[in-house]
Amino acid sequence: MSALSTGSPLNSLREAVCSQPSLMARLVWLAGLRDLGTGIYHHPATGLERRATDRLLRGLHEESFRAWLRCRPHEQAADLDLYLSALECGKAKAVDNWLRLEPYHALVPGSVTRAERRWFVARVEALLEQFAAELGIDASSVESRCPDTYLTTEQLGHWLKVPVRTLRHWAEVGEIPGIKLGRQWRFSERQLRAWLQTACQPSSRQRLAPAKYPGPLRLPP
Repeated sequence: MSALSTGSPLNSLREAVCSQPSLMARLVWLAGLRDLGTGIYHHPATGLERRATDRLLRGLHEESFRAWLRCRPHEQAADLDLYLSALECGKAKAVDNWLRLEPYHALVPGSVTRAERRWFVARVEALLEQFAAELGIDASSVESRCPDTYLTTEQLGHWLKVPVRTLRHWAEVGEIPGIKLGRQWRFSERQLRAWLQTACQPSSRQRLAPAKYPGPLRLPP
């Protein structure tokens, strides 16, 4: 745990957070100060009353989380790479462990929206899969043990902040991976992560729907 300076508790906490080498390191450090059972943040060196400490650390956690979300895709990739590469076990082992154990779920502040949570998890998982491919790590065995989640058109629209009508059109013309069950569409989170990774490449002209898919899989009603 980082030592705090002798200044005011607020300044000391901010200095301790800012001393972390990456935003992801900040999230890991701050999440480690939170009791997962109660959701309360603790730091014995602040010298503050318990509620005040919780309020300060909670605010810093939310601030750091949203700062990571505001980063551009290539900045998020560089930030996560910096954190994983600095771990004692090495980047390859860290990527493999994160794929298997999924510790990034515990880095999300409890106060954020479901859409923010989904976006963070999707981005981290897409980057881990990218790193795994670059390092020659077989992520398929890990994926096969992780059940996929399917979203409705409304849930996907809320997540991506895209009108439902637009999503239906993209699905119909094969610009986004989806499965049609009768008149209803369902979207695999796993496939969407891969789609978003492609869409968010700096060289991509379109941030959404960057490439045509062969066509949707249609199942009988």
